[in-house]
Amino acid sequence: MSEVATIEVFADHLRLRPSASDRGVRFHWFWLRHNCPREVHPLTRERTLDARRVPLEVVPRSVRLDAGTVHIEWGESGRRCGTAEQRS
Repeated sequence: MSEVATIEVFADHLRLRPSASDRGVRFHWFWLRHNCPREVHPLTRERTLDARRVPLEVVPRSVRLDAGTVHIEWGESGRRCGTAEQRS
């Protein structure tokens, strides 16, 4: 994923925009929570998060953009996820 220029936070999703002229891409909070790279087993690459235990209306505690990387902190677990971790 290329660096993100701006983010827009909505009640049910996050919009990432690579450039000001781009319409951006929407990611719903549940999808982002379920796909957090820290919730993957290091050897098997299986997801360790049970999606049945995540409320459909999950929302993050905080979202920030730092040097082109989006960082999300989830309220129910305190887990932090970011796009930089997905690259590694």
